[in-house]
Amino acid sequence: MFGRKSRGQVIGEELSEGLSHVRIAANEATKAAAEALAPRVEAARGAVAPRVEAAREALAPRVEATRGAIVKGFDTAREQAEDRLSAAREQAAAARDQAEHRLSAARDQADAKRVEIAEASRRSAKKTAKRAKKNAKNAKKTAIGARKDAKAAIADAKAQAKSAVEATRSDDDKRRRWPWVLAIAGVIGVVVAKSRAKTDDDLWGAPSDSPVNGYTEDPQPSSVDTMADDHKPGTPATDDPYPGTVADDDGTIADKTDDYKSVASENDGPLHGKLADSAHETGTSVGDSPEAQEETWSEMIDATKDNDDEGNADEAAKHAASEAKSATKKPKG
Repeated sequence: MFGRKSRGQVIGEELSEGLSHVRIAANEATKAAAEALAPRVEAARGAVAPRVEAAREALAPRVEATRGAIVKGFDTAREQAEDRLSAAREQAAAARDQAEHRLSAARDQADAKRVEIAEASRRSAKKTAKRAKKNAKNAKKTAIGARKDAKAAIADAKAQAKSAVEATRSDDDKRRRWPWVLAIAGVIGVVVAKSRAKTDDDLWGAPSDSPVNGYTEDPQPSSVDTMADDHKPGTPATDDPYPGTVADDDGTIADKTDDYKSVASENDGPLHGKLADSAHETGTSVGDSPEAQEETWSEMIDATKDNDDEGNADEAAKHAASEAKSATKKPKG
């Protein structure tokens, strides 16, 4: 059942047994030495005890004297230390008082400087505020003056523009008066011509075979010889709508149109010459119908009105631009 022990186990058991034997041997040796030395120790103690008592008795006065000297030195040192400590305490108190005085003086000086700086800053700020207030008042006055000047300039510009517009309007009315008068006269002439064209019976003349509509020949035509005393060649035509125009021998306008020359005879009277010249001015032929002549006159009236309105608008725009430019330049000056 028991196994075989290893070498390590055998060595450990042997060492344990050896150490136990050594411990036992040491105990026995100690006991033997104590038993052998005990009488000697007692004898040495007995021999030394009187000497120790004698040395104690001999050293006791010295120890007392040394103790007394030490106590006296300690008391003296304590007194000296107390004196020095009190002197140092007094010096420290004096230094503290002096430091407190210096600190209070420095504090007072700093307070005085701070008060001076604050007072100077307050004065400077007060002066700056007063100056700013004054500048603000001046700026306000300047702004009010500039506003008044601007208002006056604007009022002047408006007045000038108004007067200029009124003057322009009056000039435009004057300029537009004569075209309208001429246009109305032309319309009246067209209406009269149309009414005469619709009338079958001619109140002033006999019917004629002339190709011109609404034209009737004189029942008793006058010749150049019979009118030689009343009309001379080379004189201005009295019944001509264009004064200063030289009339021909037959009493018509000298510069006749091609339409008139193609349809009128050489002995045609002044009325036919006027109709031909009117046809040349309006761009119609002498033989055109009254409706065509009326349409031509309407186109002429519309064109004249458009030209007048466009010219007036351009003039008003130019005038307003110049007035606005002068009004913007005037406040700067």
